[in-house]
Amino acid sequence: MKIFFFLLTISMVANSRAYHDSECIFYRHMKPVEGLNFLVCTIGVSLPQHIPLVQRIGNEPIKGLLIGDSSQVADDSLFGTFSSVTYYGLLRHNIEHITKESMDYLTHLEGFDVSNGKLMKIDYDSFQDIVYLKDLDLSKNNLDYLHPQIFSTLAFLEKINLSGNQLAAIEADMFGSNKKLSLINLRENRIAFVAPRSFEFNNELRELYLNGNLCINVDYKQPRIQTLRYIFLNQCKETAEIIDMLSDKRNEAESIDYEDEKTQDELNQEEQAQDVQ
Repeated sequence: MKIFFFLLTISMVANSRAYHDSECIFYRHMKPVEGLNFLVCTIGVSLPQHIPLVQRIGNEPIKGLLIGDSSQVADDSLFGTFSSVTYYGLLRHNIEHITKESMDYLTHLEGFDVSNGKLMKIDYDSFQDIVYLKDLDLSKNNLDYLHPQIFSTLAFLEKINLSGNQLAAIEADMFGSNKKLSLINLRENRIAFVAPRSFEFNNELRELYLNGNLCINVDYKQPRIQTLRYIFLNQCKETAEIIDMLSDKRNEAESIDYEDEKTQDELNQEEQAQDVQ
């Protein structure tokens, strides 16, 4: 498995220079963020064991970090060592809870990927000091609730992916402070309610994904979004109303995709099928 991951990683790298031991690989100019120096740690890595490795890299500062199959909790041992990192990814993790204390050292983050895991709770002030964050991926976890102010300090946030969770509602202030958002992905949750004026201040929003949820109850006071070009919704009676409210013209969006309305039972069956796989 380690050999496969190593080869797969090599295929993603352009003009790279690698330093590696049994579990960690260091790359210069590695994607997904071109121009950043990445430390890639593969299966089952215990991060504190590799602190000497990071120190030996010398004048090559670590700006990106990817950790695979981490079983650690979100504490200082996982985040605190790499305060200069601007991109942090946890691949297939077992973290269930993120606190503000665990994020205190990552004040330079621009990209944060905690997808494909078991995350169930994020404290409301966890991102309070991560003011430069542009890309946040919390998809494919077990989140069923987010505090309405959890993203309020992320003024530079451009993309947020919350798909594949268990969210039931979108509160009115959830994205109110994120005026630079161009993409909001909420697909395949359990959303049945979107609060009035939820996207009122998202004046740069171009892509909105709401498909794969329960048929959404949307208030008629939703503002129109001039920049919206891609809308993904369930095919149900509220669909036309959502489009009319979010864009000035019914056919203004360049791409409008629909999915059949999903009942609660259908969503439960899909979830059970995924668990079996």
